Amino acid sequence: MEESDSRVLPQFESNGECLSRSDDESAYAEIIVIRHGETEWNATKRMQEILEPRVACPWVVARLFQRVTVPHPPSKLITVRISGKSSEEARAYYEALGHMDVELNDVGRKQAAAVAHRLSKGPKISVVYSSDLKRALDTAETIASSCGGLQVIKDLDLRERHLGDLQGLVYHEASKICPKAYGALSSHKTNQEIPGGGESLDQLYDRCTSALERIGSKHIGERVVVVTHGGVIKSLFERASPSGQAGWVLNSSVSIFHLSEGDIWTIKSWGDVSHLNQTEYLTSAFGGDGTSG
Repeated sequence: MEESDSRVLPQFESNGECLSRSDDESAYAEIIVIRHGETEWNATKRMQEILEPRVACPWVVARLFQRVTVPHPPSKLITVRISGKSSEEARAYYEALGHMDVELNDVGRKQAAAVAHRLSKGPKISVVYSSDLKRALDTAETIASSCGGLQVIKDLDLRERHLGDLQGLVYHEASKICPKAYGALSSHKTNQEIPGGGESLDQLYDRCTSALERIGSKHIGERVVVVTHGGVIKSLFERASPSGQAGWVLNSSVSIFHLSEGDIWTIKSWGDVSHLNQTEYLTSAFGGDGTSG
């Protein structure tokens, strides 16, 4: 199902009821929440999330690395996509376990530039917060540079959901490669953790909503940017509008939250990608549903 390019929603309180927003900007923090630009893993429907060395499903690397033979099961490994690379390049990626993260691709960098240009033409932004994962941080730094060289504050609580043994897998293959982990993901039980160190939906929700509350309390009367991931943004929507339907969260989309004293969350706009309308970079890329970061 296609999403509209820009959706301006009624104002919601955290209980989902309509709220008449105050014109007094000193009464709330305006938080512009942006999903990072596209990565190659988004484009190929691979689950990226948090990348770090871990014990994963046996022989996953052998499935993902083209023309690479793994003679013995590795004790620690990370699943990465290196489609189209030579076996020598593949081995280089395999050995660089501690430094893996998913970067923006060319489309993602152009999306980041487009949203940065848009924000640079708007009201003053005080500061930019970002997940420390490279795809988000690169997007945040592009925005910060375009908006007058703003500070970028890295916040680990803005990271995407950890999917445990599923990280790095192509979505449609995950059920065959790691059936237990896939079953946990597909259960839709909010307290279900994913094997391999993965988070439950409840853990993700608590982590990222607490982070936004913390940021909002520091910036009442200000306008700040938060660059994060699709699963996080859907959790933020759920906090602001429990009975609403968030839908897909496209790369570089803009969603605006007002956080007011008294723990009131208001959604001013949602999933806006109008800054991409005049480019070829508006796509229905996989992601934003809590599976691909």
